[in-house]
Amino acid sequence: MKSLLLIFLGVIISNLCYSQPPALIPYQAIARDAAGNAVLNQNIGLRFSIHDQTITGSVIWQEAQTVLSSPLGVVVTSFGSVSDLSTVNWAQGDKFLQVEMDIAGGTNYSDMGTQQMISVPYALYAGTSGQLTSTGASSVNVGSTSLLGDTLYTQNGGFVIIPGLSAANNGGLAASCGAPNVLNHNINYGTVTDIDGNTYKTVVIGNQEWMAENLKVSRYSNGIHIPFVANEYINQGNTNVWGTLNSGAYTWHNNDSANFECPYGKLYNGYAALSPNNICPVGWSLPTGNEWLELKTYLGADVTSGPRLRSVGYTYWNVNLDWAAYPFLFEPTTNSSGFSALPAGTGLGIFQNEGEAAYFWSSTVGQYPNSLTYFFIPNSQYSNLLDGGVFQGNSIRCIRDN
Repeated sequence: MKSLLLIFLGVIISNLCYSQPPALIPYQAIARDAAGNAVLNQNIGLRFSIHDQTITGSVIWQEAQTVLSSPLGVVVTSFGSVSDLSTVNWAQGDKFLQVEMDIAGGTNYSDMGTQQMISVPYALYAGTSGQLTSTGASSVNVGSTSLLGDTLYTQNGGFVIIPGLSAANNGGLAASCGAPNVLNHNINYGTVTDIDGNTYKTVVIGNQEWMAENLKVSRYSNGIHIPFVANEYINQGNTNVWGTLNSGAYTWHNNDSANFECPYGKLYNGYAALSPNNICPVGWSLPTGNEWLELKTYLGADVTSGPRLRSVGYTYWNVNLDWAAYPFLFEPTTNSSGFSALPAGTGLGIFQNEGEAAYFWSSTVGQYPNSLTYFFIPNSQYSNLLDGGVFQGNSIRCIRDN
């Protein structure tokens, strides 16, 4: 069968104010064949599956449908009409929706992708609004939220934390240096300490353990100092200082340690990142390009990796209005991985993209002379592995050795 291209238009939750939970969840998509042509006026086979806890977790709910595409190739349906969605225990762990399609209308399905369900559990629980539930010391209305806005109360004393939706989730825990709204308050972090005595939170994501904060060490792990060099143009812009270096160096955004080391850490050139003296704590290393790609793939690749990696809210990240205008297309930033990426930007003689993007060095040599690959996380939906000159000033996250 031909491969398929699906443009996912979103799972939209509606009817939140009804007295009973909505039994159906609307779904809309465009079905395309391998050539990119919309499949018009044709029966399309669809199968919806809900995975428990993780993107590859066990299937706890599933239903199949056959839907006629429109003259424009649009497929519109609601799932939950065949199998009862109320059988799903929304209060226990994350849930992930997988969509499969057969443009011939049969059951020879092709996988269209899997993404985390953000709003569904809370829409279903909202149907019990108006009743009372005991919270120990007092009673609250079922369907109401806590004063911080991060908890939805359910029947029989139950509750659900609302990730990425409420005001309380616009921030998070403070970084180790004390900067607010960096880490995910639902994650159990570990710690690692560098040779300078700086302590960083760490987080397990899949089979990897990462630093969850940007490196700010001023010595290699063998005690050799890394020099500070101001990253700037001199002589009326004729000389890029970092462009003339052939050894390791660090700086901060705008060469300003007071305002940027906490929580952004330092920016290091590629020579420092790749030094045989090892810039990471003992037992930790600069990640390879493949290790960055493993992280990206685990979090949903281009579809969802960016929102699951970035710190939540607008304390550090600038709003990308083009993406924010289409919330039905894209997943909101949740920092569900706990990675807590921060947009320190990059230094290229001039400083760029602070508040807009994170740049993290890898240890993999790039395809161009004097280049390394780096992992790029912008304020949008995706992340990517790119090439950059070793004179760039980028952030560093270390990964624990196996």
